[in-house]
Amino acid sequence: MKQKLTLLSTIVVFFVLLTSSALAGHRFGIRYTSLDYQVKNLPEYFRFVPIHSDDGYALSSNNGIINQKEFDRNRWISLEYGYAWKKGRWDLGLGFLWIYSPVGGFDDIETRNYINYPGTNTPGYDAALTFVGIEVRGLTPAFSDDGLNTIFNLTPKVFAEYSLDKKNKLRIGASLSYHQFNAIRGWDRRDNYEINKTKTLAHIYPVTFEVTFYNFLSLGVVYNLHQLTSFGKKAETEINKLAFSALLEYKF
Repeated sequence: MKQKLTLLSTIVVFFVLLTSSALAGHRFGIRYTSLDYQVKNLPEYFRFVPIHSDDGYALSSNNGIINQKEFDRNRWISLEYGYAWKKGRWDLGLGFLWIYSPVGGFDDIETRNYINYPGTNTPGYDAALTFVGIEVRGLTPAFSDDGLNTIFNLTPKVFAEYSLDKKNKLRIGASLSYHQFNAIRGWDRRDNYEINKTKTLAHIYPVTFEVTFYNFLSLGVVYNLHQLTSFGKKAETEINKLAFSALLEYKF
């Protein structure tokens, strides 16, 4: 919570500083970022998911611990919006990211059947499975419905750019954002993931340094400032400090 309040305070201060600047405009983009987030030993108690309350007929002896304990996330895609103010050759702005991270999308997920093929990850007809995995989550909290989790996976960012020439053919910039690396567990029932519990492994503050060519293509290096939670330390979480990103952006 302290880290989130610090980020929000930074954004508010940044916004106040911008109010005296001339308007520069809007920008929309799509970004691909490489990641190397790993969990080496997700605790056994977290990998034991209880039988769903609607499956009371299922035998408790059919349930059990999900064996996989190592998980990794190696990439993400985000849609980004920014609103910039211009000061000479500088563009200073605020924005937000929509992080594409549906359960079972880019995430590493392992399942276990407890209905008709107990102990396997075979879905089968009318089967019910438990699952354990990881996710990348923004500033907004998770909802119980996976669709809402995906739609509202948002997080803010602040950014600054400097034009090296008058025609904006070459720009350099930096941005700061925030996201969480989480462990999740729940149920896979009727082709729908339902989350039972989420535990934060690490708070991550990516600082991106990038070069923009012809005002629409940006290539960057990401330095991941991060802090592991106590649960993240137990899970032997590793966050690679360096990542790479590519952004296609339209400004108007």
